[in-house]
Amino acid sequence: EGIGQETIRDEENALASDVFFDIYVVNRTAYVPNTFERNGKRQGVGDFGVINLADNQRCTFDYVFINREAGTLYTVTQPYSFYFFDFDQGDNGRLVESLDVCELDSYDTSVELYGVATSVEVTVLDASRGCYRFKSTTYFSGENNPGFVSE
Repeated sequence: EGIGQETIRDEENALASDVFFDIYVVNRTAYVPNTFERNGKRQGVGDFGVINLADNQRCTFDYVFINREAGTLYTVTQPYSFYFFDFDQGDNGRLVESLDVCELDSYDTSVELYGVATSVEVTVLDASRGCYRFKSTTYFSGENNPGFVSE
């Protein structure tokens, strides 16, 4: 099993095969962590992966799907959701967290998904390419970091 599974059907809609795939996070720039041991799941537990980045650093990552069996790049053919959590900033507006993403068909914040006020500001960077910036607007410290979907 991988992180995902897609059922591929033939033209007659008969079951053809199941494809299991993983996601790789590929660094495209210099990466300076605060504490690299914080990468991955928090203490090895939880539903979310974490990428730890040192203060005042920027980094570019590609998120790549890989066919688990073949070890080759895989293009997911069905719509899927990708979630990012815990955008916040340090006190006095320092260390503002943001994420630039391209090739989005759409996005939802906590307002649209759950009716909960968001602390994320969304800016269109390039509408023709589906590029957006998601930026924190609120101070929080580590006590609000989720570890599980239920949080």
